[in-house]
Amino acid sequence: MTIFLDTSSLFKLYVQESGSDELIRFSDEQPVERVYLSELAIVEFHSTVWRKVRMGEVTADDARLLLSAFDTDCLTYSFVPVTHSLLRLAQQLLSQYGQSGLRSLYAI
Repeated sequence: MTIFLDTSSLFKLYVQESGSDELIRFSDEQPVERVYLSELAIVEFHSTVWRKVRMGEVTADDARLLLSAFDTDCLTYSFVPVTHSLLRLAQQLLSQYGQSGLRSLYAI
């Protein structure tokens, strides 16, 4: 199976939090052959880790370990490039669903 993960789902694979068990159980039940991430996920993941440090949920030492593991795992992920056409599509999605709460990075 091929899946696309947003950064919040991706983070659940690295840090035990609400939803982590469900995501792991799902991937165990249906073997995942390829994981797609947006190119933005690299920046978002790093930002999320350091935000967790600032919030006191992760130590700085653990953050470095998480980021090292993620950077290594990036070699196994497939990335969806952020292109002009993708940004135009995101703009269209925001025009259609923005009032319902769709946010910019989720649209991308």
